[in-house]
Amino acid sequence: MKFDGPNYDRYLGDGVYASFDGYHIILDLRGQDSTTRIALEPEVIDNFDKYQDILLLQLDAEKDIKNVK
Repeated sequence: MKFDGPNYDRYLGDGVYASFDGYHIILDLRGQDSTTRIALEPEVIDNFDKYQDILLLQLDAEKDIKNVK
């Protein structure tokens, strides 16, 4: 994903957009109401990344267990 200059807005897919205000990464559903926004602090983004890593490991382990059966 490439950013063009100071414009940090990007479409992520499924109606979700991401932007950056200098501190938060903001997720919003454009075209919906203007209150559908989530501002993620850096610590929350780190926790989300850790969650994704753990989830992928767990799903891989479950897939391996199913392949053994």
